[in-house]
Amino acid sequence: MNSVMRFRRYFLIAVALFAVLAFGASASFGQMANRPVRPVLCPNPVTITLSAQAPTPGFGGKNINTQFHHTFQWKMADKCCQYLSGSVTIKYVALQGGPAGSATSANDLAGVTGLPSVKMFPNGATTGQTGSITIPLTAAFLATLGTSLTIGSEDDSSITSATLTLSACCLKNGIRT
Repeated sequence: MNSVMRFRRYFLIAVALFAVLAFGASASFGQMANRPVRPVLCPNPVTITLSAQAPTPGFGGKNINTQFHHTFQWKMADKCCQYLSGSVTIKYVALQGGPAGSATSANDLAGVTGLPSVKMFPNGATTGQTGSITIPLTAAFLATLGTSLTIGSEDDSSITSATLTLSACCLKNGIRT
């Protein structure tokens, strides 16, 4: 057999082998993509819930033109914990009613330090009107916190209560307050 024929034969075998491998690999990848994703189990799931309300200083204030800030603090029992998710729910009441955008409770914002604030009464407010917002906290944001989180609001509304909920996965015992 001459060298040209031998080359063609090896070339055809190589192309056929490549096609079989490529087709087989793509078929198995396609099957893998259709498999359900199994959640990774946490060896020690931890949930912490911290709440604050009157008579805690600042909560349930009665005066307009007063800023509000509250810091939740907790201690990690172990360093081997990863935050998964969280949320802050803030309940409030309008102390000074007015139309949307006016210098009253209608233009007040509330939020978590480090995240965008949320309008408490976007459509205007009447004195005594209540409301509530829940701000989701991502694992990426929670990883920047350490062991404290501060909430705040503007000046013509009163924060009546706030609740922080955190979920973490720990290798040992988790969080203590």
